[in-house]
Amino acid sequence: MLYGCLRPEAATGVGSVLQMGRDMHWVAIFDNSQAMPEVRAKYEPDHFEYLRAHRTEILLAGGLREGPGHPFGGGLWILAVSSKERAVELVESDPYFLHSRRNYKILQWGKRFRTSR
Repeated sequence: MLYGCLRPEAATGVGSVLQMGRDMHWVAIFDNSQAMPEVRAKYEPDHFEYLRAHRTEILLAGGLREGPGHPFGGGLWILAVSSKERAVELVESDPYFLHSRRNYKILQWGKRFRTSR
C-alpha cells in the first residue's frame, strides 16, 4: 500500500519532505521490458546511486509486483520537480531507462499530505 508508506507517523520525515514548497508533484509509473531482469542485475548499483544523487527531486522510488515472491513487473517514483519536462529528463537519464528503454507514464499528483492536523 503506497499511501500507508506516506503517512508521517509511518515513515519519519516523509510528511515534511512532501511539503518542501515545490509547486508540482509527479508520479512516474514504469512497465518493465523483457530485458529488465538482466538490466536490473547489471545496473542496479548505478540505478541506486542515481536515485541517491537525485533524492531531493525523486522523493520515493520502488519496484512494483503482484505480491511477495512475485517478480517485479514495473516501478513507481514520486517526484517533486518544477515541470513535467524535468520529470521526463530524470526518468530518461536513469541507468535503468538508458539500458532498457522501458515504457513509462508520468502523471501529475494533485494531492499532498499535511503535516499538521
